Amino acid sequence: MPGFYSSKLALNKSVSLSISDAQLGILAFHSLFIIRPCSSDVSSNLNGHSFTVSYLINSCGLTLKSAESASKRIKFETPERPDSVLRFLKEHGFTNSHISKIVELRAKLLLCHPERTLLPKFEFLHSVGVSRSDLPLIVSQKPELLVRSIKRFQIPHYNILKSVLVSDEKVVKSLKRVVRNPIMLSHEDFNVNLSLLKELGIPQSAISYLVTCHPFTMCQKATKFAEGVKKVTKIGFDPSKSAFVSALQVLLETRQKTWEQRMEVFRRWGKFIRRRDFNNFQKISMFYASV
Repeated sequence: MPGFYSSKLALNKSVSLSISDAQLGILAFHSLFIIRPCSSDVSSNLNGHSFTVSYLINSCGLTLKSAESASKRIKFETPERPDSVLRFLKEHGFTNSHISKIVELRAKLLLCHPERTLLPKFEFLHSVGVSRSDLPLIVSQKPELLVRSIKRFQIPHYNILKSVLVSDEKVVKSLKRVVRNPIMLSHEDFNVNLSLLKELGIPQSAISYLVTCHPFTMCQKATKFAEGVKKVTKIGFDPSKSAFVSALQVLLETRQKTWEQRMEVFRRWGKFIRRRDFNNFQKISMFYASV
């Protein structure tokens, strides 16, 4: 009997080992056909994308999502023209970060002729006081500067700012503060808003401050701007004081709901606010930021 059980145990062990070996063999064989993403799948994935998407990722630093989005607006199958644009930008001090921002917002610039399209705009900006170091910053924030006409766009925009700010230094400062907003698209509103401020007797120094530091406020729709002026006047700010334009800027660049919540806080403080802080907008704006 012991011999019989020993033989059976040995047989079971043998069968068990053989099954285990067979399972391992099947697993090893199966692994040849499943999920090897590091090479074949990634390669297949890249091959599934266009040359444009691959170029935007590898040469311009865009993410896959951004590259796919940009590829809906631009297509190319060879690198010669986009390479020439990137080379031109780098020669003028643009970093990889600057280039990524420009391409993400205005991918079609990759197909432009650098000497004919970009150089004249660079030269104009330099002529009004934009330094070599400031140029990449301004252009990467507002790449529309590179796709629009100098005669119909850049010069009128410059003249408007110049008429208010007088010095090129202040014009450049204003350009640097504007980040992707519609200031270049709102000349008519700008002029109407400027006229309104002058009619109210706003000091020139206060207007210059608003245009230099908060140009977006000056480019609000004229109707919205006029409503803001009425509200600020009703609250009690004196148009002859510089605090008036500061209050106007906060009102026009703050959401209505947020503004109402903050004004409610002021009303709760009542006499304390009216007596000590209402005429000092510097303190009020700091209080706004903390609410």
